[in-house]
Amino acid sequence: MKTSKYILIAFLIFIFGGLLSLYIFSKLHKEKHLEFTKVEEKLNNFSVIVAEEGAGFYLVPDSVFKIGASLFENDSSFHFPVYIVENDTLYIQALNYKYSRLKINCNSVNTIIGKSKNRIDFNHFAADSLMIEINNGEMYGSFSEKGVKNLRIKATDNSNINFNNSKIENIELTLYQSRASLYNNDVKTLDAKLFNKSNLFGMVVSKLYLQTDSTSNYRVGY
Repeated sequence: MKTSKYILIAFLIFIFGGLLSLYIFSKLHKEKHLEFTKVEEKLNNFSVIVAEEGAGFYLVPDSVFKIGASLFENDSSFHFPVYIVENDTLYIQALNYKYSRLKINCNSVNTIIGKSKNRIDFNHFAADSLMIEINNGEMYGSFSEKGVKNLRIKATDNSNINFNNSKIENIELTLYQSRASLYNNDVKTLDAKLFNKSNLFGMVVSKLYLQTDSTSNYRVGY
């Protein structure tokens, strides 16, 4: 009698465990196939971006200027951050939404100013000449096959810069207590100034001009 009870209990545990496993697998399968929806708003043309504290976005080359994001389907909690295009400048504040990142489609941008704690990414972005200032922020990505003719960057207060797989003819780089990694790029000329415990790592093809203080480090080769 006891043996039959043990068999029955074991059988019930087996059935319950199987049903529980199927439920878990079905949930995981459903999560892997979550559907997304895109939300976009058109923008007036601009050539300057000013990012307020905490604003983050990635830039995509496009002849149509717009701002957008990819969301979980039917997520009504998303709201675009406060932004305005005025006098050829896009001013944008931080996005108070943790499930997505902003995408800004644009071209002909020549200046980007990140006021504080910004994350800026480039997705095969294109520009003739581009000037960037960033403070206690991060910057990553790559430029298009056409590359950038003149890139000027000023990074301060523990900023981190990382470009890869990009063609950049001339880079003028000024670091104050910041770090830049420029490996795997096609760079002809690098003019770098390092101050206050800054670090520079990368490769150049032709010319290198370097100014540094005793607190900074660099490893740059040909």
